[in-house]
Amino acid sequence: MAGVAGAALTLRLDPDPALQRQLADAFARMAQTGQSPAGFFYEKSGPDQNYNFEVMLPEMADAWRQSGDPHMVQMAARYAEWLGYNLLREPDGSGWLTNIASSSRTSSRFYDDVRPDPERTALANQFVPEVPALAAFLSAREDLTAARAAWAADPSPVPVLAKQDTSPRILTHAIYGERYPLRAGKRAERPRRGATAQHASGLGLLRDRPRRR
Repeated sequence: MAGVAGAALTLRLDPDPALQRQLADAFARMAQTGQSPAGFFYEKSGPDQNYNFEVMLPEMADAWRQSGDPHMVQMAARYAEWLGYNLLREPDGSGWLTNIASSSRTSSRFYDDVRPDPERTALANQFVPEVPALAAFLSAREDLTAARAAWAADPSPVPVLAKQDTSPRILTHAIYGERYPLRAGKRAERPRRGATAQHASGLGLLRDRPRRR
């Protein structure tokens, strides 16, 4: 997906009608063959929560902003439905437990409700105006503003960034304005998004429940 995003940017800088048609075909082919009917994006042996949510979805947003191709929006909407069945919201609102039982490569078990910078899922906020269902799983605009203000006011030394927090992918976020949902919009989607405890018991979501911090 990063490759087609780069191709879309290249064609904006140096247009070529024949290559543009090939790129449109590539987007259509990705929509047809790169996503399961269930909504997840294909890995070699099935879905993967970390890669789907933290890599594929943000790169789709990048590709969409560069190309405007509607297939990216359609794929994001189908993926939001998948998230609704595979993330379980903590009762205290602190975040989401993930259905790692289905993940084929990695084991991301929990996503905080508010995820300050640097944040690998951030670019998915570009889809929110077109795919409101994603709002439930992203940080609210007001909460991020508060977290950033607290960080700026904290006199403690800035911690050294760990691996993943130095990903060059994060730099791509700087070229787009943020489209995080307002808190009200996020709450409006929340009751309809996210697995219930009864549904989770059948998926094995709670089997590897992380310790509370």
